[in-house]
Amino acid sequence: MESSALRYFRVGMYALGILLAVITIFNPTGTGFIATAIFLGVAVIAAIGFAIMTFVQNPKSAVKTLISLGVIVVLFFIGKSITPAEPVYNVIGEKLADTNVALYAGASVFTGMVMMLLTFLIFIVSEVVSFFR
Repeated sequence: MESSALRYFRVGMYALGILLAVITIFNPTGTGFIATAIFLGVAVIAAIGFAIMTFVQNPKSAVKTLISLGVIVVLFFIGKSITPAEPVYNVIGEKLADTNVALYAGASVFTGMVMMLLTFLIFIVSEVVSFFR
């Protein structure tokens, strides 16, 4: 059963996600980008915190969570290593992002794409397996 603190945290994260979506829709380049970075940081800290909390309460089940976090970190650094370190310019030559921002954005996009592909593949495999049972 879920504790009340965890339930409030989850509802707060949903509300923050909706707020972030609204901010990003109305201002996609400025405040929306900063809010996205802050929300991502909170999500990473929460994932690590809940993994540690679960590890303390039930070490056997937390190993899977820690392995999945490790896989995400490895995917991020693979994405960072294959992303070209070049500044990003728009069509008329204005600089949109320097090399560090482009590097982290490329790594994040790579990590997200690989995770979406893996999620899709796991979904397909689970549906095929459940179909033949």
